[in-house]
Amino acid sequence: MRKLYTFLVCAILVTTYSVLQSRGAVRGSRIIHFVALKYKSSTSDAEKIALRSNFRALKKKIPGIISIESGENNSVEKRNKDFTDAFVIKFKNEKDRDFYLTHPEHVAFKNKNLPLVDDVFVMDFWSK
Repeated sequence: MRKLYTFLVCAILVTTYSVLQSRGAVRGSRIIHFVALKYKSSTSDAEKIALRSNFRALKKKIPGIISIESGENNSVEKRNKDFTDAFVIKFKNEKDRDFYLTHPEHVAFKNKNLPLVDDVFVMDFWSK
């Protein structure tokens, strides 16, 4: 009986932790939304600068974004496959990330800037 009780307590704790993590309540866990861009050869430097600035400005326009970090590739490994810009957007939970994805400001940003981009690479993950 004691083994059954121990098993049940462990199962409840694991389930509770999983639920809390999925809701962003576990300290240190965040949803990371990673975006890499490969520009079209016709995209000007001015257009790239404006895109970067407008992407970072989404933090002030869309609730739920914890932070947006960005930068241009400077790897000496030369394995970026012509992707030059990276953006890391942090959210507390999946609900905030999903809200961002469908938010009118994000949709408008994509509609305006996708014509400048040859390819986009996106990954989402829980930080550890």
